[in-house]
Amino acid sequence: MDKNVNALNKRLKGDKISLLVIAGLMCFFGCAQIIKFILDGDVIFLKRGVQGLVMMVPHFILFWILRRIALTGKPFDDKVVRGMRLLAISVIAAGVLPFFIEAMATVVKGDMFSFEINIFDLFIPLTGLIIGIISEIFVYGKELQEDNDLIA
Repeated sequence: MDKNVNALNKRLKGDKISLLVIAGLMCFFGCAQIIKFILDGDVIFLKRGVQGLVMMVPHFILFWILRRIALTGKPFDDKVVRGMRLLAISVIAAGVLPFFIEAMATVVKGDMFSFEINIFDLFIPLTGLIIGIISEIFVYGKELQEDNDLIA
């Protein structure tokens, strides 16, 4: 088992590093857009800034999930399953929250808000729903792993 865990750690090391780099870039992009909003006052910069900062969260959660799998060597651990559910919720929130922030900022500015949505705007929340479905598959995998551990 120790040999398998070491091999898994080697495979996941690059993934974990890339997730941290992407999360850092998201944070930088989000902060830069919010600063641009403060300077220019255009609501689109606020929306992009919120998207960048909110999309940073799923990357950190996914990093934590991969770290947990690398430590335990068990992808169907209780904490991994909870992490997958949290990942699904955070991805859905990352897809929906920027639109609400944009709407509130537009109304506060005194402008009329028109809600325009296209198919690409639905992609992120739908991805979160798919991750939620996959997390339920992980629940079933956890039960199978527990049964297998009792037998062995």
